[in-house]
Amino acid sequence: MHRAFGWALVVCVGCASTSPAAPPDGASFDAGDHDGGVLADTAPDLGTLLGAAGLDVAPGSLESLDLTGCCDPGRSCAGNNPSSPYLTVFVPRGPGQTEPSTGERADGRAAQFRLRADEAIVIVGTTPPPAAYFGLTPYLMSRQDPGATRRREPFASLGETLNDEVIEVNGASAFGVPFAAIATGDATTDRTIRGVLETLGLRANTVTFDPSVVRFGLEDGADEVGLLFRYALPDDAAAGAAWVESPGATVLRVTPRTSHADALPAPSARAKGTTVEEASLTAALDRLEAAVRAAHSSRTIRDLTVTDEPPDPTACIAGTAVCAGDNRDTVYPRTPPFVLGRTDDVYVLGVDHTVTHHATYANASVYSVEHLAGLVSVTSRTWSGSASEWLPGDPDASSLFVWRISRDCGTDAHCLAVPTTECPTGASYATLLDIAFRAYLEPGTGTGPSPSTLILERALLVQGP
Repeated sequence: MHRAFGWALVVCVGCASTSPAAPPDGASFDAGDHDGGVLADTAPDLGTLLGAAGLDVAPGSLESLDLTGCCDPGRSCAGNNPSSPYLTVFVPRGPGQTEPSTGERADGRAAQFRLRADEAIVIVGTTPPPAAYFGLTPYLMSRQDPGATRRREPFASLGETLNDEVIEVNGASAFGVPFAAIATGDATTDRTIRGVLETLGLRANTVTFDPSVVRFGLEDGADEVGLLFRYALPDDAAAGAAWVESPGATVLRVTPRTSHADALPAPSARAKGTTVEEASLTAALDRLEAAVRAAHSSRTIRDLTVTDEPPDPTACIAGTAVCAGDNRDTVYPRTPPFVLGRTDDVYVLGVDHTVTHHATYANASVYSVEHLAGLVSVTSRTWSGSASEWLPGDPDASSLFVWRISRDCGTDAHCLAVPTTECPTGASYATLLDIAFRAYLEPGTGTGPSPSTLILERALLVQGP
């Protein structure tokens, strides 16, 4: 998620570097038999093994995030990425917690929750089918400041994302294989759970709820944290949709029977790439823009100047900014707001960051400003090669893209239509819109590209018949 326009938009991993211990005799983890949180019949029950290690467990769930009500009065869609469905972890209250968690459902589970400092959330399941990207990110969801009458919602990331490039799994591919994640701020709890998971033949990945930031506890004034899973552009759309609908993961809230304090170190940031491969494409992008302008010389053309204001999770947590679900695996350039009339077009153009190896995938998404609702998007998988028609024979055209955004695309295959249906699937002609660009996961770095290595996208509002 994440959008910014005066506002903004709902980790570092300690990965096992050695092969996991062999399962005990007769034990195994069967990736095909965990629907509803059940391990294979031949494997020791995970809850039983954790219990034998001095840990109590309570079942939770990993579920697709329902955004159907995010356009209701006073609500926000938090700048959802239309190219990437979201899943979130739901867990019950902690032992002895008397006050409900924010958004707690009738089944007693909530997507933002308090944790005792030595507790953990364990997720065991199968990673999604092959796709452009997946990632699990920890967040500080809400905080009760002293003297405040209500909780505020930083929705700020607590570190880097556990993504498909860095996750530790058994296999050459990160997709469609068993995985285990431990989300905690405590080293002893992490170590104990890791040992149990390794007896089942699972590599454990630690997602840190940063103890230097989070105010742990189960009392009403404690922080609430959360976990958000992103999944983008599956190779097989039907298989990807089926996984999102039913990821079949085991989710457990894990509580040591004997409380202790052993904080994990604060997670460190992954180094961004520093190679600048795009500067040489500035002249080519100028040529592309000139071609678009020339094709519409009889119409009124307005520049929608794209700016990039990277979210600052530290400032969001301090209460001086709003992150609304930032992800350090991407960048978030954006246009100013505009109105897209019946005969108007917007042309978005820029460097294809996947061609310059700064991104695994990129997209341009249209938003309804009022509810930060992501309506439609076009991705690098679709726009690849689109600049060649505008710059025939240009040697740099394959490194660029251009795409039209309109109310009526007609037969134009290089066009993204913005419906006039109601939010969150469309917007009326009078609705303020803006466009956000993303460039996800620079290969080889395990994190997003540095904005300093990219050429910003451009956008032209073309008005009139």
